[in-house]
Amino acid sequence: MEEPELNHSYGAAVQSNGPLSVQALSQKVACDYKNTHADVQAMEMIGLIVRDEENKLVVPWERITAAISLEEAA
Repeated sequence: MEEPELNHSYGAAVQSNGPLSVQALSQKVACDYKNTHADVQAMEMIGLIVRDEENKLVVPWERITAAISLEEAA
């Protein structure tokens, strides 16, 4: 049996293992299905994880860069 990835890095797990179902992803990162499903839904909403034509999770990005402004809104 394959050892689970324990870093909870969903994107890295999907990239290194190819398209995965939510259940397979939860097993890869050793996290319960309910939490993985909720996290995946949030990541899908902002476009960090997408689904392929077979409804499996994919991460088509090699790098994501975010800019966060610390200025107070006027």
